[in-house]
Amino acid sequence: MASGLGVLVTSGDSQIGDIFSALEGALDRTTWRSSSLLNERNGDGKLPLVLLGHANELRFKATANERKTGAEVVNHLVATRKLAPSKFGFVFLAGCRGAHTNREGLYIDVGNAIGLPVLASTTSVSMGRSGSKVSFTPIEKGEWKVYYPDEGVVYNLRLERCKHFRDVLASVEIQVNDAASF
Repeated sequence: MASGLGVLVTSGDSQIGDIFSALEGALDRTTWRSSSLLNERNGDGKLPLVLLGHANELRFKATANERKTGAEVVNHLVATRKLAPSKFGFVFLAGCRGAHTNREGLYIDVGNAIGLPVLASTTSVSMGRSGSKVSFTPIEKGEWKVYYPDEGVVYNLRLERCKHFRDVLASVEIQVNDAASF
């Protein structure tokens, strides 16, 4: 049975842990450091691989004192845990500041390492849940950007070309909102 996959990258953070718990039932879930193999996980070529964690423009916050590049996280999932990226449609960086500029950032690092489009926010993200739905909203006039590694091009999520990302995320109870004005 096809299912998206949620991977908890940041450990030891209660807010991130709550959001990760809310994804139960909508996605298969694992932590990126787990030793279980992922070769049987299948997103049917369209469902997302969700990387959940705190981030800055260039690195994930794995723990309070440890930062990892997108390539380090992806390489561990693929080489050690046997994740097959082609079984998923795209990567959703469910955290803060994954999209830095149109030429650099965590989303570009992840996309180049995994070979899938990557959706990320340009700013910090407000995360919340209501029932079984989890929502992610950029703050500080942020935007959602999608990096296509095969083209080396970045698009705004609002474009018609990127509508399917919102639709697929909604199908697994994840909502990406436009920027909030705080």
